[in-house]
Amino acid sequence: MNTQLSESSYKEEVKIYYDSPQKLTQFYCGGLFVIIGILLTPFNSIDLIEYIFPVIVVLFGAYITVKSYIQWKNINPQLLFNEEGIKLSNGEIIHWNEISIIEAIEKEGYMKGSTTFLVIEKIDGQYLELSLNDFNTTAEEVNSILYKFIRGL
Repeated sequence: MNTQLSESSYKEEVKIYYDSPQKLTQFYCGGLFVIIGILLTPFNSIDLIEYIFPVIVVLFGAYITVKSYIQWKNINPQLLFNEEGIKLSNGEIIHWNEISIIEAIEKEGYMKGSTTFLVIEKIDGQYLELSLNDFNTTAEEVNSILYKFIRGL
């Protein structure tokens, strides 16, 4: 019974979320513009001309924030690991027999210290590097998942 459980456990899909750090940075910058625009607003002034620049800054920041959030949500699907292979965001499936190297590594990130990347090298030489969204996931944990999953296949 125990053996049967361990044999079937690898067939479940393993989901890892990934993101684009650039879109997240744009999101924060847009929010910063909104805050700066609010701070520049002369609340005690009666003259409407003085409100034009802060309103433009706030609207620009709001536009950047909303646009980057929508784009980030659109490119933030799941990586699915299953017995077939790895399903990417565009629907492409990289089959396990097409992969020559797969590894999770950690690199220095933008604002959050280090970021875990999933590095995939295909047999045809194509090289993919995907930033993982789960900031609490270390490269060792992802490699452990991959090792168990591939070993089970």
